Amino acid sequence: MHRGAMLLLGLVVLDLAFALTPFWPSCARRAAPATPTSGATVTAAVQAATPNPATAGKDLATRMGCLACHSVDGTRLIGASWKGLSGSTRDLESGESVTADAAYLAESIRDPDAKVVKSYPAGLMGPSIQSHQATLAKQETIDALLAYIESLK
Repeated sequence: MHRGAMLLLGLVVLDLAFALTPFWPSCARRAAPATPTSGATVTAAVQAATPNPATAGKDLATRMGCLACHSVDGTRLIGASWKGLSGSTRDLESGESVTADAAYLAESIRDPDAKVVKSYPAGLMGPSIQSHQATLAKQETIDALLAYIESLK
């Protein structure tokens, strides 16, 4: 190849890399993909992208797989439906009844077997959320999930 053509080809490649840098600056600084590595990072990323707490909660519920077991339309799945859950009365296996207020819902998210709702199996949600413990330890995660659940009247 002619030396001038090689130089021109080199400048085109250099110009292309320079032109892409404002749109893809991470490629110039690191080789690893920009993926969240901790629960706190996932929560922060979702909340930054969605300032509405209910929308952030919906995004978190989707990312963490909550909606595989909890419906949002009243359909009974493995777990209780989130539609109309907030403020409702829940009958427990222990024979007690509780109001599904923010405190109960937060406890049930973090420790699903603390108060088992009658006719739902114990021991299923705990293993499912193990990989999300860092995310669920953050109060802003719980607040976002509660905002979403409360929005499903």
